[in-house]
Amino acid sequence: MKANRAYVISYISDKWDDNTKLKRERAHSRQVAWLKSKGFDVYIFAQYQGKHEGVTYLPYDGKRYLPGDARNQCLKHFYQTDDDYCFLLDDDIILFEDKVCSGNIVDILQGADHLLEYKIGIMMPILPAYDPYSEFLEKYGETIKSNFVLKNRPHMSSQFMIVKNFKKFYNQEIFFRENWCEADGSVKFGEDAIFSLDITKLGHGSYKLWNWSIYDLGATISTHSNGVQSKEQITNRFRAIAKELAEMYNIEIKPGGKSGQMVQWSKFGLKHGNARELVIPFKQENESWFT
Repeated sequence: MKANRAYVISYISDKWDDNTKLKRERAHSRQVAWLKSKGFDVYIFAQYQGKHEGVTYLPYDGKRYLPGDARNQCLKHFYQTDDDYCFLLDDDIILFEDKVCSGNIVDILQGADHLLEYKIGIMMPILPAYDPYSEFLEKYGETIKSNFVLKNRPHMSSQFMIVKNFKKFYNQEIFFRENWCEADGSVKFGEDAIFSLDITKLGHGSYKLWNWSIYDLGATISTHSNGVQSKEQITNRFRAIAKELAEMYNIEIKPGGKSGQMVQWSKFGLKHGNARELVIPFKQENESWFT
């Protein structure tokens, strides 16, 4: 399988102070070094003058790009390649190399041509802060040493996505929703969820990949908050967007939970062909199973 291009979107806000900008730059430098050490070919769409060596900077015309629009610049490049999957990352994200780690993800994917036989349009490693991986390891600790473990997840966050080449396999080019923003032009939550929901609705499959976990280098202010909103305000925005997306995609909402609303994301995935779970061996000689 051809899957070693990592596309990074990089952004420095003029609203950040010098210390925050420096932390962001250091985090990004650590990321680039890590990607190169794992064998990735690194492509960066930077909204500033790039300075890293041994990477390819995609053309930038000086305009302001929202996160989804910036990722589309990466996808436009990727869809012109013969690669099977690409990695799409924010500029402060790598992977943990701890107990939820099945080895070098580049090497393992490159030896897994049989994965292309499955409808897996997009994958995302787990988020340790939100996914109960201690409980997961009790059941799958041995399994992940030799198998991909994927679980139905139709709505994604965009820190680290593994995206199939829809142009190569289906003659489709699927992009993030253009100009997805608030009325005042500021960044709006949800462009990543829309991308994965569109992929799911088209029947290509959207999954959480439990073999690896995301490591946020932790040196940034969110581009969503711009450092001026409280945690409560940001949480309320998340809930409002979740409701908006549920209405957009006709997804059932049930009462319950802390917010009083429980969007039935999982049912949406199953309705459009996601398996509840996939366990696929790294090597083809073993038998796979799904539920």
